[in-house]
Amino acid sequence: MVSHATAQKWIILAQVVGAPVLVLMQGPFMITYLSRLGLSSSRVLDVLALLSLVRTLIQPPLAYAGDRFGKKKLGYAGFGLVQIALLGLCILPGLREEVRMAVLLLNILLFGLGGGLAGSIWFGLLTPLIEPEKRGRFLSRLRISWQVSSLILVTFVSWLLDRYTSIRIYQVVFAVGFVLSCVRILFFSRIPEVEPPTPGSVSMWEAIRDQLRDSRLRSFCSYAFLLMVVVSPLPFLSTLLMKDVMMFSEGRIVLAGNLASLGAIVGFFLGGRMVDHFGTKSVFISAHLFYAVLFALTPLHAVPGWPAFLHFAVISFFTGLVGSASGIAMSSTVMGLADKGGQRSLTTSLTSACYQLGPPVSLFLISRILDMNLLADSWTLCGVPLGPYDAIVFVSSIAVLLLLITLGLVPYDLHQARAIPRVGSNG
Repeated sequence: MVSHATAQKWIILAQVVGAPVLVLMQGPFMITYLSRLGLSSSRVLDVLALLSLVRTLIQPPLAYAGDRFGKKKLGYAGFGLVQIALLGLCILPGLREEVRMAVLLLNILLFGLGGGLAGSIWFGLLTPLIEPEKRGRFLSRLRISWQVSSLILVTFVSWLLDRYTSIRIYQVVFAVGFVLSCVRILFFSRIPEVEPPTPGSVSMWEAIRDQLRDSRLRSFCSYAFLLMVVVSPLPFLSTLLMKDVMMFSEGRIVLAGNLASLGAIVGFFLGGRMVDHFGTKSVFISAHLFYAVLFALTPLHAVPGWPAFLHFAVISFFTGLVGSASGIAMSSTVMGLADKGGQRSLTTSLTSACYQLGPPVSLFLISRILDMNLLADSWTLCGVPLGPYDAIVFVSSIAVLLLLITLGLVPYDLHQARAIPRVGSNG
C-alpha cells in the first residue's frame, strides 16, 4: 500500500506537468489564438463556453461510470482525448478556411470530453488520499505547485508572442502541450486507486437522485452555480477590453494573464491557510467583497491619462488571487460532501459540475448580448467614455454583492476552523 505522502507526491507531479496547458487553453492565449484564426469576439466567447459546457455536462454520468468500472481507466481515456485535441488545434492554421471551423469545433469537443473524463474522477480519486484535517493545506500546496509551472510556461509564451508574430508560435505551444500531457500520464499511473470499483444494480439516474437527497449538496450546488455565473466573466471581459478597446499586443495580453497566475499562487497560499484556520465562511465572504471591488474598478482603464496596462495587470493579479482562494474553499467543501464514501466520484462531479456550469452559461449570455447589440456602443459616466464591456462589469459588481444573501446555502460545518498553533507548541 502506497503511503499518503508518496501518493500526494505523484498527484502534485501529475498536475505540475499537465495543468499549464489547461491554463493556456482557458485564458488570454486561447482568446488571441482564436482571434488570429478570424473569429469575432462573440464567437470566441461561444467557443470557450462550448469547451466549458461539454466538459461540465458530461462529468456526472462519467463519474458514475468511474465509480462502477474504475476511476483511473476513465482518467487514461480522458488524457488520450486531450492529446488528440492538442494535435488537432496545432494543425488548424494549415487548413482551408471552409473546413477550419468544423475541425476547430471537433477538437474543442474532444478537448472538453477528455477534460470531462479526467475531471469526473479526479476528486473522487484524491479524496481518500488526503487527511480531512490537512485538506486546505494540501490543496494549497498542490495548486501553488502547478500554478508556478503555469507561470513559467505563460511567461515564456508571452515573451515569444511579443517578439514573433507568426502563428507558428501557437502551433509550437500546442505541440509542447502534447508532450507534457504524455509525461502527465506517466505520473498519473503512479497514483494509487484506493477504493476499488463498486459495481451495482442501481442505475445512473437513481444514483444521482440518491445524491440529490442530501440537502447540503443541493444548497451548495445552488450557491456555487450562482456565484460562478456572476464572477467568471471578469478575466474574459478584461482580455476583450485589452484586445478590442486598448489594442494591446498579443504578448502584453498574455503577460497580463500571466500576472493572474502569479496572483493565483498567492491566493492558493492564503486560501489554504484561511480554510484550515478560520473555516470556509471567511473565504467566501472575502471573495464576494473583493470581486465586487474588482468589477467596479475595471472601467477605470478609460480615464484619460490612466496607466491602462498597469491597471489591467493589477486587476488580473487580484482576479487570480481571489479566484484561487475561493477555489480552495470550494474544493474543501466538495471533498467534505464526498466524505460519506460510496460514490465519491459522483458526489464530487455533481458539485463540481454545478460551479463549472456557471462560466459557459455566463459567456453564452454575454455573447448573445453583444451579438444582438443590446448595449450602447458608447456611453459616459462622469465624463469618461465607456462601452458595452464596461456596462457588463458594472452590473456584475452589483450582482456579486447581492449574492451575499446566498451565503447561507454553504454547509460550513464540513470543514471546521482550527486554532492556529502557537510557536513552540506541540500542535
